[in-house]
Parts: sequence; C-alpha cells; structure tokens
Amino acid sequence: IGARFGIHPSWKSLTKNSNFYLVEADKKECLRLKKKYKNFKNIKIFNNYISGSKENNIKLYIKNNPSLSNSEKISKIFNSPINWNNSKYQNVNSRIQNIKPIRLNKFIKKNIKKEIDFIKVDVEGGEYDIFLNSESILDNVIGIRSEINFNLLDTKYKNSSFNLISKLLIDYNFKIINLDYQGRGDLYSHFINQESRYGMLNGTDAIWIKDLNIIIKSFNEERVLKAVIFLLLNNAVDIALWILEKTYKKFQCFKL
Repeated sequence: IGARFGIHPSWKSLTKNSNFYLVEADKKECLRLKKKYKNFKNIKIFNNYISGSKENNIKLYIKNNPSLSNSEKISKIFNSPINWNNSKYQNVNSRIQNIKPIRLNKFIKKNIKKEIDFIKVDVEGGEYDIFLNSESILDNVIGIRSEINFNLLDTKYKNSSFNLISKLLIDYNFKIINLDYQGRGDLYSHFINQESRYGMLNGTDAIWIKDLNIIIKSFNEERVLKAVIFLLLNNAVDIALWILEKTYKKFQCFKL
C-alpha cells in the first residue's frame, strides 16, 4: 500500500513466483506501474486510497516531490536539514486528484478475495489509519513492514507514529523484528564521513512478525515456511533457523 516505487527491494527476489497486489492512490503512477509490470501475471495494480477513518471523497495532493504526496496540503517532512532550503518546493502541490477512500478489509474482500500473508505500508503519514476498522484481517497476516515516525506526535500527523502502530500490532499478536536502519539518520552537516553513523533518526521502516509461539504451535507447514522466508528476507536469519529447529520434527520434512 503506497506502491509508487513498485515492489519493495526486500521482495524482489520473489517477484516471479509470488502474488503481489500493489495499491497506489496516484492514478498517474498506477499507469506507470501497469506498464512496468505488464509482463507479470502475478502482479496486480490497484488505484485506491486505503483509509479506516475517511469515508467521503478526499483530495490527494500530488507534490513536486511525488514521494511526499498524501491527503494533506502541506506534508510534514523530516528530510535532512541540509535540504531544508528546498523543502518548500518539494511540498508544492503540482496537481490534485479526487479519490474515494476504501477500508482495507473491504478492499481485500472486493479485489483479492483471499487471505493476505504480508502487508507493506508506506503512505506518508497515514499508516496507522490504514489498519483502523480493519483489524480483523490481521488475524491471518504473518508479517508486516510499515513506515514509522518517532517524532510525529501532534494530532494532525500522528497516524505514522511508531507508538500507535506498534501498540495496535502488539494487540494482534505481532512482535517487532527490527528497524530498517543502519546508523544513518537525517544528515545535519556536510562535514562528516557519510560512510559512518550520523544524523537524527526521525523515521524508518519497522518490521513485525506474528508471535513466534503462535507460529511454532498453530501454523501449518506452508505458513511456517512463509514466515521463515519473510524472516530471511528481513535480516532475521537466526529467528528463521530457530523456527525451523522448533518445527521440523512436527512436519517430518525439514532437514537441518
């Protein structure tokens, strides 16, 4: 959800043999994605705005920097301070698109009609809102990757707050695996070695997986292997091996 750049790099090794449903609110970007993936029957593109709280038509503001596009006239961005002089230009609305929101559970029921194993969300501040009133679909989801922010706590932009998203997912038996962060936050000075650690961590992607006890006790063989693949793709090899160790006897087919 928020598929402007296509399939996330962590999934690219499985592009040919997994089913992907790319949801993007920007109609123009959807056309580009359809051309990009026209030869892949397993990749479907949908022009939808997913929201758990909005029901009436909304305006989608497409910015000069399209990656900042959302339903706010001005995006509250935490880009590197060395780029702040350019931030006003990035936030200028280049075009406006009217679109009707749909709840996540209704979207899945209408367009996919089967259970979803994994969800990836990156929608510039509306991540928490996507899960509202659709929490029931989380019962069958194995893993989630979502953009999160640590410093957006005001009412207008809190829907990407790590605290809110993490609490919701914990309530539905998810555990955080890691953050997609390698010591490089928002850069404040040119006078440092950019190969080192630097900056302030305002936001990144966070990765969650279903509680490990549920995986080893309740998942069937196929879902266990899906969980293992997700862990391998998200730098959690040790957890993947631990799950295999705990389940191979039950399924009598894993060889260590």
